[in-house]
Amino acid sequence: MIRFCSTIIAISFIFAAYSAEDTACIHKGRVLSIGETVYIQDPVLVADAAQHLRLEGNTEEQIKKYIKSADWVGYVLKCVKTFKQNQTPITTKRTDVLHKTGTALVLISHQQDWYENLKEER
Repeated sequence: MIRFCSTIIAISFIFAAYSAEDTACIHKGRVLSIGETVYIQDPVLVADAAQHLRLEGNTEEQIKKYIKSADWVGYVLKCVKTFKQNQTPITTKRTDVLHKTGTALVLISHQQDWYENLKEER
């Protein structure tokens, strides 16, 4: 009986892990549904902003408050489904030219060029 229960529990964990990976993204142990976003702060952008604000005469408290609400010191990633072209599609079946490969966290569209520009500035 114990062996049977252990097997059922193991199968349940495998199914749950597969389901989460197929229909959601995982970020730091948190499950994000398709379409959900996560904000990731960039410590270098935070340091740059803090230095700029210091030069403008802001106090450390003002800087901390500003950075906490600033959206340009990090990146927004969105959980999306990913696809690839199906190499052997059934040409009479809709959507068969694509094959779902899983999920991924991707930069939201208006941050993609900004990210590339930041990389080039290094």
